[in-house]
Amino acid sequence: HSFTGNPLGAAVAREAIALLRDEQIVERVRGCEPLLRDFVRAMSSRPAVRRVRTIGMVAALASVVDAWHVAPLPVARAAPVERLGACIAARAPGRPLAAHASVADAWRAARDAARPGDRIVGFGSFHTVGEILQELVPSGPALAIWPAGTANLTARELGFVPDAARLAAALARGRTREMDLGLCRWIGQEIPERRFAACVGAGFDARVVRNLAARRAGPIRWSDYLGPLLSAWKETSDADDDMELRLDGGDARRGQVMIVSNLVRYGGFFRIAPRARTDDGLFDVVLFERGGSVDLLRHIARVLRGRLETSRGVRTARARLISVRPAAHARGIPVQVDGEPLGELPVEIGVLPGAIRVVDMGTGA
Repeated sequence: HSFTGNPLGAAVAREAIALLRDEQIVERVRGCEPLLRDFVRAMSSRPAVRRVRTIGMVAALASVVDAWHVAPLPVARAAPVERLGACIAARAPGRPLAAHASVADAWRAARDAARPGDRIVGFGSFHTVGEILQELVPSGPALAIWPAGTANLTARELGFVPDAARLAAALARGRTREMDLGLCRWIGQEIPERRFAACVGAGFDARVVRNLAARRAGPIRWSDYLGPLLSAWKETSDADDDMELRLDGGDARRGQVMIVSNLVRYGGFFRIAPRARTDDGLFDVVLFERGGSVDLLRHIARVLRGRLETSRGVRTARARLISVRPAAHARGIPVQVDGEPLGELPVEIGVLPGAIRVVDMGTGA
């Protein structure tokens, strides 16, 4: 066959044309174009934007950042500030660049220097977002997330996806909504209280997180969980993770694994709290009652299959204040907060209704 008469190429071309027609691609793009045009028009008046070009849903912004603020993270896998600064200086020569002792210091410096209408972009892992959460207030800048980590728990729940057009449209609409956070306090331990967006866990869950953090040296692959899971299962089988919970000051409940969640999904994928909302002023609490190692394996299997609510020995509840302490004979039960191992029981966990504002992506999460 000649090049122009190739039957396979002709068949593909016909299917492509049919797809454009049947899916109404052109009409849908025309409907979305005004959203992006409005966003670009708003951005074009900013000093940082030099030139704007738009064709359909394609927008090119030749822009620069007014100033850069870099800071270290208190984890071994974090890149040194010197390396971050060198990378930025090479790609944005001549722009102001300041190094800070912590993410909180960097955020405050950027916030104080911002002018009305400016946007502050935080780039980094979920740990970076967690540090910024400690500084946000309802009257301050709204939070938007570009998910670039492994699980992106909060980003998934709030509808943030790595889609520039969708994020641009949401920013152009300018709608925000309140989001609850949690506050975890350690009792009798020299650990500063910490805000969280996703969850707090104690027992087996926290042992997995602790073991993973000890081995992790970069981005997480799902295969990286196998070793920490097996180690945590053995540790839990050998230990006596017996804990007592009190919900809103009520009667004590006993269990061996606890998860307090502000989100529907745990780990970004597993539905453990179907009724959870980020703006209802309540936590969803999942408690695995005490049992043997076989019972624990059964619970884990049902979590992975999304059928936790049908598992015997699992209790769920909703509360605003959760007090958790080890039983009289138990010792050293670990705690994790938003995927970071932090201290041991006892802790007190409270909800902070409407603690921050987030950009509304229109998902109703």
